[in-house]
Amino acid sequence: MTSSRVSKDAKSIKIIKAGGDVLSDHFSRFCDILASTNMPIIVLASPFDDLLVKAKQLCNGEEISKILGEMEEMFGVSKESSKKVIGLWESVHINLRSEQGDLRDAKIISAISKLSALTLCEKLKDKSISGVKYVSSEYLVQTDSNYLDGEIADVATMERLRALIETLSPGDIVVVPAYIGINYAGEPTYLGDNSSELVASRLAYLAKDTFSDKRVWLNILSPAWYNLHPKWAERYAQGHLKPVPYLTVEEVLSTADFMLSAIVEATVRGVITEIIDISSKNVTRIVKRRGNVNEMPIVAIAGYECEYVEIKRSVYIPPSLEFNVDIGINQLSSSEIVFRASYPTSIVRCLMHKDALNVDVRADIAELSHYLTNVFRTQINTCQCTMIKIIGEGLSDHKDALRIALKKNLNRAGFSIMRYLDDDYYSVTIILKGNGMQGKSGSLAIISKTALNLTNSRN
Repeated sequence: MTSSRVSKDAKSIKIIKAGGDVLSDHFSRFCDILASTNMPIIVLASPFDDLLVKAKQLCNGEEISKILGEMEEMFGVSKESSKKVIGLWESVHINLRSEQGDLRDAKIISAISKLSALTLCEKLKDKSISGVKYVSSEYLVQTDSNYLDGEIADVATMERLRALIETLSPGDIVVVPAYIGINYAGEPTYLGDNSSELVASRLAYLAKDTFSDKRVWLNILSPAWYNLHPKWAERYAQGHLKPVPYLTVEEVLSTADFMLSAIVEATVRGVITEIIDISSKNVTRIVKRRGNVNEMPIVAIAGYECEYVEIKRSVYIPPSLEFNVDIGINQLSSSEIVFRASYPTSIVRCLMHKDALNVDVRADIAELSHYLTNVFRTQINTCQCTMIKIIGEGLSDHKDALRIALKKNLNRAGFSIMRYLDDDYYSVTIILKGNGMQGKSGSLAIISKTALNLTNSRN
């Protein structure tokens, strides 16, 4: 992907991904954010769940007049605004009745994304928020392919994004559906579920190399996440915790075991870092279609283990009752690698760099120790103390050999093993201390389905 330099007169831009709770739990706070921001804003509106339900009712023959009344009650949108929205929606739903299966569902999601954006736009106008306008995502987002693929054509989309920003002034608010765009042939692209996060994160990533203010990612969350943490839920019920527009990285890490998913703002030393909401059925598809992952820092909290993940400059936290947070993410730079996981049943392979080796610890301890030593030396040599947790079935049979080989190579590289822990049959933890390591802490875990069988190909 080509990146562009930031010019001296580059504008600042804020990109906000807004979910359905923006119209309910957080609308007042959302309006405050819009009113207090002295830069152009692009709001990417995800499909509102309630509207998805109504859309399916509409496609199944429900009367529009009934839907109109329910929308007024549901979102507090004026009758005049509701009529505008429904008028634009009428032409869409007729075509959906003839569709079947996944394509129909994808079109419904895309259409409701447009309807959600229009609803949000009209409600902002009802609240006398000035400078609000709707922009079709077909104008802004171009994809590399069609139907359910979510691959964004970066160059074309970047050109469209620049062209849009050039027309905006501080205080302008553009509301864009987060799902739909056009493909390289100019045909409508009906992106499926979870693609709004993809579109939002790609736009934020593209924008960070173009605009002077790189902190362009903000998500509006419902306070419902408090309910996922028993102690916090009690405090929230007692009024000790107030709803917040987004979670901090520290809050996410400290509640990782209790959260199902979250998308939050996370800026590490001016570098955009996303926390992506991933479910078991979509994790592989989302990660693989992100293009050059090595160019985009990602922080992922996954609800389930996944079969294959290739992540660089990132933190990956699968769910575990045993997970303990002992790392300050704000102290990490984007060039450092931190990979966290805590249970041996995960089927996760971590590519530390492009020259990842085909290594089976049972066959070649020396090769594995050389590989790990190079990773430590080149990737995390600024850490004061580094914990390496190696997990794999049947690892105990090879711990002594691995200990000897690692100690030999690490000593040559200027590291020393402070502690070597035999955790259990499945895992071993090594605490390293290196020369010149100051001020930071990090951790690295290498997980595999079988005993350290790192089957990543050498490409």
